[in-house]
Amino acid sequence: MSGKKVVILDGCGLLDQDLAPVLGGLSDVLRRDGSQIETFPLHEMKLAHCLGCFGCWLKTPGMCVEDDAGRQIAKAVIQSDTTVFYTPVTFGGYSPDLKKMMDRFIQLISPYFQMDHGEVHHPPRYAHQPRLMMVGVQRHPNSHEAHIFKTLAGRNAINFHPPTYATEVVVATDPADTLRRRFEALLARSDALPFGASPPLR
Repeated sequence: MSGKKVVILDGCGLLDQDLAPVLGGLSDVLRRDGSQIETFPLHEMKLAHCLGCFGCWLKTPGMCVEDDAGRQIAKAVIQSDTTVFYTPVTFGGYSPDLKKMMDRFIQLISPYFQMDHGEVHHPPRYAHQPRLMMVGVQRHPNSHEAHIFKTLAGRNAINFHPPTYATEVVVATDPADTLRRRFEALLARSDALPFGASPPLR
């Protein structure tokens, strides 16, 4: 990944400052790999919710009708070599700030349909797609929520059409060396996109 452009979408909110050292450790691993990093602290940015108007498909193709930071972020993501979604694991899902931005990414896909591994998906709008890494952080280990997060992340990754993707859930209280090794392994990993996968019902 040396010399590559990495965009990090930081989904932490005002009450998640205790998770900043984990993101710092991830950023250090990326820098040591030679990557150039641009981080977007989503909670500090002006981001409207997706209106569900499909204007980015019909009125202003490829561009959200909301003229805010969401346009800048989408442009940075599609021009990156790797995009990292970093978020507290929230009931097995994403933080509100990251979820809000993810909803806005429909501007990066087209309104048409295609079959992919027996499933119907929207094709990508652009020829270039970044590698995708999705990192969830827990304050306390919870294997059930970690499983839900990885399944959700994988299913969402399908719609981004990444050349490769990997997802991981770490615990904020783990030693720094442990986290570093997990992040180094994540950089080298390529997970299979979970077509047809769903969490078990209980």
